[in-house]
Amino acid sequence: NLMNDNFTFETTLKSPYNGGSNACQFVEVLIQCKDDIIIIPLADKACGGDLRLYAAGAMAESKHADLSGFGCNLNEWNTLKVVTKDKKMDFFVNGKKAYSFTFPNDPTGIVGVQYRFSGAGAVKNTRFSNGAFELKL
Repeated sequence: NLMNDNFTFETTLKSPYNGGSNACQFVEVLIQCKDDIIIIPLADKACGGDLRLYAAGAMAESKHADLSGFGCNLNEWNTLKVVTKDKKMDFFVNGKKAYSFTFPNDPTGIVGVQYRFSGAGAVKNTRFSNGAFELKL
């Protein structure tokens, strides 16, 4: 019963290895939906020039939009939060709004979450809620 047009998602993560080819510590958090997806990027603050944010038909690229709010120190714990109401998504990194937009696709159910790390990664305190219920992972 969790739909992608009205939900809150929160997770805490880090990617502590930044050696070699992983200097940017790119991370993607994917909220998987029936026939759709939300892809949220995170990276080291110095590497914000090659980020792409996608959510249910809406896309922003750092080449054309300010996605610098998705830059953070991934050696430490960072909190990512997505708040969606009536298809308007607000993305927060460590309590600061990183980006916002309204997505065009029809609402659909959320079925899972996936984390993609370039190297080592750790996750804690993940939860979904919609006002009627809360799911902690």
